[in-house]
Amino acid sequence: MRNLFFCLLICFWQIAAAQSSHIEGSVMLDLQRKTLTCEWTYSNLPERFALALNRDFGKPVVKDESGNIIQLKRLKDKGKTTEARQYALTPGTYQRLYITYKGKPGLINRIVAKNIADWKGNIAFNGYSLRASEQSAWYPLLYDTEQDKLYDNFTYRVDLQCNECKSIYLNGAPPQRGPSGVFASETAVPLLLYAGQFDFRQRGENYYINSPLSEKQEIILNEHTEKVKRFYELKLNIPYGSAITHLATTPTQKNKAWLFVSYPTIVQVGNDRKGMAGLFRESAEDSIQLTRISNINHEIGHYYFGNVLMPNDVLFWVFLEGFTQYMSLQAGKELLGLGLYDAWIDYYITQAEKQLFKPLHQITKHDEVDVRYRYYYIPLLLTAIEKEIGADMMWRWIEIILQSGQDVKTDYAFFQKTLMAAGLDAAQYETIAQQYIMSATAQRNVLAKVQQK
Repeated sequence: MRNLFFCLLICFWQIAAAQSSHIEGSVMLDLQRKTLTCEWTYSNLPERFALALNRDFGKPVVKDESGNIIQLKRLKDKGKTTEARQYALTPGTYQRLYITYKGKPGLINRIVAKNIADWKGNIAFNGYSLRASEQSAWYPLLYDTEQDKLYDNFTYRVDLQCNECKSIYLNGAPPQRGPSGVFASETAVPLLLYAGQFDFRQRGENYYINSPLSEKQEIILNEHTEKVKRFYELKLNIPYGSAITHLATTPTQKNKAWLFVSYPTIVQVGNDRKGMAGLFRESAEDSIQLTRISNINHEIGHYYFGNVLMPNDVLFWVFLEGFTQYMSLQAGKELLGLGLYDAWIDYYITQAEKQLFKPLHQITKHDEVDVRYRYYYIPLLLTAIEKEIGADMMWRWIEIILQSGQDVKTDYAFFQKTLMAAGLDAAQYETIAQQYIMSATAQRNVLAKVQQK
């Protein structure tokens, strides 16, 4: 029965992928001049959308299937990406779009001049490679302004050329050696591009791109990656999507270091031991840094919150990061030990004590859930609820959330509805909500509850 359930889910996602918008095109990258020249054909388009493109490219030329130029109108303060400008198309029904543009992304030059930190949305030239994620909107994204829905995952077939490149990688397809290659994915993914002077290896199903790790270390990381994937699968009854690519690169600023995911790629950005090398202790090649490698748990979890379900609306950050962080804590407790779990809980408490958080039911804008709120307080809130309803019901709740479909509105009503669907009646939900969300002492109650052994 379990295998049948998994097969049905896989078939469902294959059908969903077939319905995704599709990109075909060519990209010419010049690392020395720091220019990108792109020609795209978009098909299987959603019913309504605006275009979002990195603001350093200027306005693209857009034509319909008959070759007619489509007039574009700049939209102000629309969309989910600050890196891009949004353009409304002349009203009409479009079967295909032909989009061309050329630009010299200048963000890196302004970053160096103003000493602004590197980030996921930067089109980053670091001297030996280019890094451009979907957040940078280096390829046109589709944005539904009415439904507050961003389309950045596509199936694709792309011809990539970069004369100065030793290797090229486009998310969702195997990396290739050489200055050119044709890349394709029948699964809709965000188009993270990485190209330049780097090497790569394959360990089992997973790829390691520009990795500073030894063979032994990659094997250990590979084993941990697979354990985390299996843990989530068993708890959620939802099969994990695909193999993982671990990509290491350096930032455009010396001391900047962080991780991000463009599924199925986990990117670790940092110089020397602030990057991927810091997953292991210098004193022993096979000794992992528990606090560092536990961050991988979070990024692996973004397959579920970010792909199986892409949150939206006012509780966007609560579901995208808060629930993923809670899942990461559970994976760490199971795979890395209770000591690390307790240490993380204590750290989250110290961070959460530094500010007063607006109750979930009063959130009216998604950016009211700031960094401390989403990464520290939400996992504590979920842990307090777990102590009330039990771990089994918590995982059932998360499974229900993830199976709700991509068209749901992830607001407080959705939070309440799905928790009750996991097995609570109205009175039980009201008791928990009053204790940990709505009362004047809710935050204090959460912190006290998670400290109970």
